[in-house]
Amino acid sequence: MDAETIAARLWIIALTRATRPAAAWLCAVLGKRDLAEGFFEAYAAVGRKVGCEAVSLAAPESSALRDAGVARPLEGWALDDLTRVALLLSASLRLPAARFEAVVEGVLSRGGERERRAALGALELLRRPAPGRLEAVRS
Repeated sequence: MDAETIAARLWIIALTRATRPAAAWLCAVLGKRDLAEGFFEAYAAVGRKVGCEAVSLAAPESSALRDAGVARPLEGWALDDLTRVALLLSASLRLPAARFEAVVEGVLSRGGERERRAALGALELLRRPAPGRLEAVRS
């Protein structure tokens, strides 16, 4: 499973379904030099920015995700869930392990139910093992 490919495919799905202002906001969040700076605030705002509509994947999208190694079907996921998972996968690729662990711990301790569920979904999709104490949460 390649976290970079999965993140890219999730971003394509999220950005094609988001409104133009929401897509611009997401691009600005991703474009930050230090993704950890303001991460929790952005992560928490995803639902308000992109919405919580159910995502219905087209056959090519499902196939592309399966080819990338996503075994778990995403049917029934909402756009905010998918976007939060993509954001965390991107953070896992861009941040050192200790900073990523702090970001995930912050989400798991301060986030609401939807935010925690997306964090656990992202941990499930990560290629590398979850750092330190997060491995226990993952299992």
